[in-house]
Parts: sequence; C-alpha cells; structure tokens
Amino acid sequence: MRVVFLAEGKLFLKEEDREAVEIESPFAVEAAERASTRSERHAWKRGHDDSSGPFTSRTVWGKQAGSGKDWHPAMRYIARGAHPNELLYAQAMSASSGLFRYNLATREEYRLFHRQDFDACGLACDPSNGQIVVATRGKEDLGKLQLIEDTARRNDRITAGDGHDSNPFPDPVNRSGIYFQSSGVGRNERGEIVALGPAAIHRLDRATGEMQTVLEDADWDFLLPKADANGALYFIRRPYAEQDSLPLGQKIKAFVTLPFALAGAMFGFLDAFSRMFGKKSLRPAGGGPGLPVARSRYATFHDTTIELEKVLEQQDRKGEDAQVVPKTWELVRRDSSGAETVLAQHAVAYDLGPKGEVVYSDGLRIWLAGPTRTKLHGGHIIHSVVVV
Repeated sequence: MRVVFLAEGKLFLKEEDREAVEIESPFAVEAAERASTRSERHAWKRGHDDSSGPFTSRTVWGKQAGSGKDWHPAMRYIARGAHPNELLYAQAMSASSGLFRYNLATREEYRLFHRQDFDACGLACDPSNGQIVVATRGKEDLGKLQLIEDTARRNDRITAGDGHDSNPFPDPVNRSGIYFQSSGVGRNERGEIVALGPAAIHRLDRATGEMQTVLEDADWDFLLPKADANGALYFIRRPYAEQDSLPLGQKIKAFVTLPFALAGAMFGFLDAFSRMFGKKSLRPAGGGPGLPVARSRYATFHDTTIELEKVLEQQDRKGEDAQVVPKTWELVRRDSSGAETVLAQHAVAYDLGPKGEVVYSDGLRIWLAGPTRTKLHGGHIIHSVVVV
C-alpha cells in the first residue's frame, strides 16, 4: 500500500516497507532559489544594519534590501487526483499560495494556479470528472467552497453566508452532492468574530441547491466528512470546546499550577540552550523511542494546538502508547441506516482507499484500520494522510 502524508508542511511518500521519501515541489524549489539569489544580490545593502537608528537599510533602499532570512514553502492540504499516481496539493509560498497537480510516477508537476488571495482550508477531487472542490479563506478568514474545473479556467463559488466552511468531499453515490463541515460564527456587539460554534456536517446538492444537515450536536465537533460507494459516511468526532473561554475548573487548575508551568518553561529554555550549544539535553534518557524531531514546539490539529514537549514526556513514560490527542477523538463510520461504528480512537486524519481500506493517523503514526490494526509508518508529526 502506498500512502502520502503531510508532516509539518512537508510531503512524504511511503511505499510498503521502504523508508518514507520527501516529495519536493519543483516550482517551490525554483522559487526558493530565486529568492536566495535576490537575497545574496542585495546582501551588501543590508550590511551590518543598525535597526535602532533612523537610517536603516530598509529606510534607505526600501523593500529590495530584504531581511536576508530564508523562507520555506509549506504544504497545506493534499488530496488524491482524478488519475492513477496523481496527487493534488495546496502550497503556501512566501507571500502567496498555489494549487498544484503532481504525478508520482513521472515526478512531473503542473501548476493549476498561483495567487496571493488563495488560502486553502480543504481540498478534494471528484475522480469521475476531474472537478476540484477547494475550501479557501476569504473575508475575516472564513472558509467558503469553490468548484474548480480541471483546466483551472473556471471557478464557481458553492457556499456563502456567515459561517466557516471547510474540508469538502464529493459524494461518490450522487455526483452533484458535496459533503463538508461548517461552523457557525459568534460575534460581539461590534460585529467582531469571538468564537466558532461546533462543526457540523452538511451535504449540498449542486443540482437542486438543497442543503441538508447530516450531523449536528451542540456538544460535539464532526470533522473531515468522507463517503464511500455504499453510502456510508466517515468522520472524526470529538468533544466541542469553545476556544474563547475556559471552564471554571480549568481556570482554577491553571492558577494553581502556574508556578510549576513557569519552572517547566525555564527548564525548557535551558534544555534548548544546552542542546543548541552543548549538543546535550538536560533531560534524562527515557526508556521508550524518542519523539519525532519537530521543527516547532507545537503542533496544530483541527485548530487545536498541542504542546509537543508534553508529548515527549509522555512518550518517555509510555513508549508506543503515547498520543498527541485524547481517545475521545474518534474515527466513526455511519452506514446508510444510521448505525455507527467507532473504527479508531486518537484519530487526527484518515483516508478511504480505492478498495475500501481505511487508513488513519493518530498524529505520530499511520495505521491500517481493521479488527487487528496494522502500523504502516511512524517517525513524523503527521497532519494528513492520503492513499494513492
């Protein structure tokens, strides 16, 4: 089985028992080389810049002086394409983003479009006609669905209104249908967004314009809807928690544990300092396998930020049983009769294979779900997975 997964903005291909290899975008590589060349060309203008004075290099030379810092493209969303060996991905550049098609066999890349106003929050492709459904953020960072033809010359908006729509998926049974998740918006008296409501799953029929609410609950989020050819609906279910406030118990706990948190932060700083300059960690060696090397101290899964330092401590204690999200994050299958089956816990991403396989990730590993689950990969902080 071949899977492509997204790990901290980078794309990797995992084939059977082989090591995972990174997939690089030729467009991004060339753009980075051009940026590096421009930076070197204008390096003399930066010189030993004294930013405290009135006449800095940027003041004298303008934006062309640049910062001299390297920038790195970041993969945001991936999806299986309409043809064999085809992959779609949305990629963020320094000041813009683009949508690309990539052939895994020939390693050829085709840029569908590239612009500054594109900020993806979901991506899917209908294999029957090659149409691409993408969720992109617009005004106030609220996501809306758009339909893109394979030639990228036609772009039709599908949803509108005061809500955040994301993670679309074409209905394989009725091709005019699209599943997606949507959250209502909470505003204050000035009209500013202060919170998002629970994520519900909707189905839109583009032929009739009918909108159906498939799953909705004030206490739960329903994320990443996908459907199979038998009419079953798959999704990740997790408890809903408002992000603008904390329960009283958590506030009290945060106040009581504040001194310990400060001490932990100080130790983390000293440990990072020691690793940077002394090449040695202050932490005692644990018995379990180490946490995958992360470029950031934090990882975000579905707008929930996880502190990786805590996961590292957990992995030292629990080894392979360490998890980045609670077991209440469940991967669920709901058949056409409404009966639900929990396929996995600690789920952050998943995909449905062409032969009915269900592959999911717990954020640290990739598994083939089943009566006896099979581990396919481990060693990265994994945000998304696609069967190809």
